[in-house]
Amino acid sequence: MFAERWKFANPRLFPDRSATGRVSRALLLILVAAVLACGAAAAQDTPPDYRLDKGDTLKVFVLGEPDLSVELTVDDDGSVFYPLLGELSVGGMTANEVMQMLTQRLSGDYLVAPRVSVRVTGYGKIYLEGEVQNPGAYPFVPGLTVRQAIALAGGFTDLASRRKIYRIPETDPEGQRRKVTLSDTIAPGDILIVDESFF
Repeated sequence: MFAERWKFANPRLFPDRSATGRVSRALLLILVAAVLACGAAAAQDTPPDYRLDKGDTLKVFVLGEPDLSVELTVDDDGSVFYPLLGELSVGGMTANEVMQMLTQRLSGDYLVAPRVSVRVTGYGKIYLEGEVQNPGAYPFVPGLTVRQAIALAGGFTDLASRRKIYRIPETDPEGQRRKVTLSDTIAPGDILIVDESFF
C-alpha cells in the first residue's frame, strides 16, 4: 500500500504507461510545439528600414501610460489618430522614426520623460489579377516577391504567361503597368497582373 502511494506521489520516477498517459503526453507535446511556433513567429521583427504605408497597423506602448498605449491603423492618406496629439502623418516613416516623433511630442507638455516603443503588427494588402488561380487581395509581408505573391493566389492558371507579368505601383497616380520578373519585390498596395499566354 505504501509503495502504491509513493508511486502515485512521484510520477516522474514511475511514468504513466497507459494509453491515457500516452495521449496526455502527446497532447502536451503538441501544445508546446504550438507555443514555440507562435513565439518564433512573434520574434520575426519588421526590417528597420521598412516604410509605413496605408493599411499597416502599429502597436504603440508608452511605459506607465495605458491610455497612450494603443494600436493604430495607417489611413489612406498615410495618417493615424493618436490620443492627445490628434492626427499625425506617418506614411513613409519607419517605426523608429515614429517612436522618435511620439517621444518628442509627448515630452514636456504631457510627460516628463516618456519611454515609447513602436512596433509594426500588420501590413496592408496586395492585389492579384489575371491568370492566377484565385485573384483577389492578399496580406503583404516585407520582402515579398512576385513569385511568392502568385503562390499566395494559388499559382498560375494553365493559360498564364510566365513572362508577361505586370505591376501597378500603389504610388503611381497614373496606374502605369510595369513589367516585372518573378524575383522582383513588391510593395503594399501594389497590383500584380498576369497576362494570358497565346503560345
